Amino acid sequence: MTPQIDLQHEIKYFHDLLAAEEMKVAFDEVLEDSEVAYEAIYSYGFCQNVGKTYACTGASKFVVLSYDWDWVLKIPFLGESINYCEIEKNIYEKAIEAGLEKFFTPMYYVGTFQTKTFSVLPLYLSKKVKTDIDYLDNVYNGLSDPHKSPKNISNEVLSYFPEGKVLAKLCEDYPENEVEKLCVFMEENYIGDMHAENVGLTEDNKIIFLDYSGY
Repeated sequence: MTPQIDLQHEIKYFHDLLAAEEMKVAFDEVLEDSEVAYEAIYSYGFCQNVGKTYACTGASKFVVLSYDWDWVLKIPFLGESINYCEIEKNIYEKAIEAGLEKFFTPMYYVGTFQTKTFSVLPLYLSKKVKTDIDYLDNVYNGLSDPHKSPKNISNEVLSYFPEGKVLAKLCEDYPENEVEKLCVFMEENYIGDMHAENVGLTEDNKIIFLDYSGY
């Protein structure tokens, strides 16, 4: 069970933001039509700016970020048969039960939002972490062993890390037995696609998964 946390201020902020006229086009053109969503992702990308906030598409969800808040809003594509945000939330709850939550950014379901076309959007909040790609590249370049991996790891889990530097950074940040336990958890829950853009860094510069719903 996900711990109770007071996010009322954050929820109100994002509700007000989603009601902004500039954002409504995004819902109609991307969220509610999976074909448009895929075209946005693979052809030209989608990004909608509103002040200090911007919204963009991922492979399985719509993400809204604000420079003024420590949380990221995630909304699943309504045209998809799978709610990847719900999968991510469930994985986080399982991680808590397994004592592995430190490896995953917190993910909470926080209610719904009614769009102008009468579709109801499920809303999720995820904790924001450091994701600067240039900074991350510098961190990876400083690894003592860029090919390091746990001794006991299956080939299946190795395939979950298309860029070995992410796994090597995990091994440098955490004890080997903890990484091995994490890898077993990943295989049990099909947590793949852990490339550099799906991870971030904690305040003490340790790897943390920020997009772990798989795809």
